[in-house]
Amino acid sequence: MDILSDILHSLHLSGSLWCRTEAKAPWAMQFDAADVSQFHFIRRGNCFFQMEGMAAPLPMASGDLIVLPHGHAHVLSDHPKTKPIPLVALLNEHKSEEKAPLIIGGQGTPSTLLCGYFQFDRGDVHPLFSVLPTFIYFKGEESGSIPWLETTLNFIYSESGSEEPGSQTVITRLADILFIQIVRLYIAGLSEHSRGWLAGLKDHQISRALGYMHRSPEQPWTIDSLSEAVGMSRASFAAKFKQIIGDSPFQYLTRWRMHKAAGYLRDQDCTISETAERVGYRTEAAFSKVFKRYLGVAPGRYRRSSKENGKTLANADNAHLSGTIPFP
Repeated sequence: MDILSDILHSLHLSGSLWCRTEAKAPWAMQFDAADVSQFHFIRRGNCFFQMEGMAAPLPMASGDLIVLPHGHAHVLSDHPKTKPIPLVALLNEHKSEEKAPLIIGGQGTPSTLLCGYFQFDRGDVHPLFSVLPTFIYFKGEESGSIPWLETTLNFIYSESGSEEPGSQTVITRLADILFIQIVRLYIAGLSEHSRGWLAGLKDHQISRALGYMHRSPEQPWTIDSLSEAVGMSRASFAAKFKQIIGDSPFQYLTRWRMHKAAGYLRDQDCTISETAERVGYRTEAAFSKVFKRYLGVAPGRYRRSSKENGKTLANADNAHLSGTIPFP
């Protein structure tokens, strides 16, 4: 399994649809911050995208797609000055049949949107999200050369209004594919000056080193063994890895080991000693010390809390129990 597949495989993604929206100017929808990754596809017409911190509203046109990996609050509108109405209020005001589109606005220029989200079992503790930007924007004129994008989105749009049995399952599967392709497309668009482990996937030697660490985190990897495995000198490898990834090989390896360890404790109910062995630690004490430093809680307590709560520690009330393992 390649590195990206390994990362995506551990996401446990399920996609669900908010609504198809038929809007006529003037209109504006306000989306609150959410614990999901949101997306909007402009199937027909035009609109503006706004969120806090932007220098100016982003104009969007037919065929455009915007994805918000972290679920930040934002506004879609026919014009930047149109007063937004919360989505919840619009849904309550325009109650209709389950498969019917949300119809909003006045009598002006029409636009058709597909608004949805990607739900993850434990997005908050997953290393992928620490390296994705606030939003990812694909212009329709650029993505038109990528056959899967508009085809997949139009398929989702069609299924969202379908009365056929299993339509929600079809949408979920399509959303899986859509998110994976979005991440791949984002990686392909990274410049040579980009930094982080996603950028590292584009470099042949660094990607190979990452692959070794991901596939076999239990191995006693060192700069010497990794540099030899990818055919580089020790000094050149260490410098290049630090330059692209933003951390040393040892720091990256430790974070990946702790991410895997959290999964073993949470999902497979492994003992602490078994987990320590799986991620390359000879003693339970050494492993527990590193685990607590990275996750802010001892492995035993992490496992108990996950089991008792029936959910990941990413949703715990205490900030120090967030389970977040930042990746460079």
